[in-house]
Amino acid sequence: MNILIIGAGRFGKSLAEVFMRENHTVVVVDKDENKIKGIEDKVSQAVILDSTDEDALTQLNLEDFDYVFLCISEISASILTAQILQDRKIKNVYAKASNEVHARILSRLGVAKVIQPEKQSAERLALSIMLGTIELADLLKRKNFMVSAIDVPRDFQKKSLGELEIKKKFGVYVLAVERNEPVVLEDGAKAESAAKIGLSSKTVTYVLPDANFEIERTDRLIVIGTRENIEKFREYVSKEIE
Repeated sequence: MNILIIGAGRFGKSLAEVFMRENHTVVVVDKDENKIKGIEDKVSQAVILDSTDEDALTQLNLEDFDYVFLCISEISASILTAQILQDRKIKNVYAKASNEVHARILSRLGVAKVIQPEKQSAERLALSIMLGTIELADLLKRKNFMVSAIDVPRDFQKKSLGELEIKKKFGVYVLAVERNEPVVLEDGAKAESAAKIGLSSKTVTYVLPDANFEIERTDRLIVIGTRENIEKFREYVSKEIE
């Protein structure tokens, strides 16, 4: 995919790193020369550019990008840039909001999706987009990928996915976490009471959990990766469970 990221702050840089790691073409623009120098050797192209300058922005051939991420923290610049993108009828514009008011304005301007970083990490956002643009069955067949469910070992308990660094260590992505949670009856009774009528727990699936998601002992991870990496991860987990 061709990705344009407007704004090379923390969130924009994190997005760029994830997409580059998965071999997508990433162009990053920012009016701050220092920010561009800090990222130019990590992306396909880095450009010093004021996105509120319509002539300069449109020279990037905006229609050629599959996704545009507006990651500017300065609200006025963000709104002006979003307006330019909407005037040009650019599709798949994802815009970062600094607060709820900013989010409402961006929504009214018609961006495809408003991102609030405190609620959604850059890696989770990028992964959800990448998974949404591939034919999973074709990926599993042609690229030696597979999806697998793996019970967590003891040493994963009470650790966040960010701390575990599963992608970095094993080369697999966590698509979801399955968890058995106690059934809560209408009167607020927990599993102990529910068990008496045969309703002790239910399985809840957390899709695309972020880096802060904390693992519990009975969780099951739904992961995707190459067969080789899945087996490597499964072998590690099996040793820890024994």
